[in-house]
Amino acid sequence: MDLLRNAVPAAARTHVIGPCARHLHAVGKLPEPGWLVVLAGLAGGLEPKLKSAAVVVDDGGKIFTAPGIIASPAQKAELFARTGALAVDMEGDTVRAWADSMQAKFLHVRAIGDTADQTLDANMLRLVTPAGNTRWAAAAAYAISHPLRIGPMMQIGNSSNRALTTLAYALPTIIAAYTR
Repeated sequence: MDLLRNAVPAAARTHVIGPCARHLHAVGKLPEPGWLVVLAGLAGGLEPKLKSAAVVVDDGGKIFTAPGIIASPAQKAELFARTGALAVDMEGDTVRAWADSMQAKFLHVRAIGDTADQTLDANMLRLVTPAGNTRWAAAAAYAISHPLRIGPMMQIGNSSNRALTTLAYALPTIIAAYTR
């Protein structure tokens, strides 16, 4: 997440809100109306043509907010067919509602960490901190008890790192274009 923090203007305040926006309350109130709230991070791909690290800017319905992980390709395909959304996250609606309550503008930007055809192990959330750092002891214990999942988890981890790097490079341009 340091990559994303370094991608925003120096005057910006950055906060890690964690999965499902569990830590949004720690942000508090904005000093005045009119601020720009940028929600940036990883999302799951729903559109089958989207590749890992593709960046999606939500300008209305492109990112669906789910209450939990959408893990399987079948779940992703069903959600894509039902909503037409390109990607899925777990925080967008909550942060958008909070931004609206603060009379702030809202920009929702995600990079694809897991594609529509990849299975995401729901246990992976337990293996990272809200800021996205690996909990090494938990990861080691999980790998020992589930050795066949190491390969797919490494693949998702590598994809996620590429996606965050791509997002960090794209974010300043996206914010600049949005604020013009």
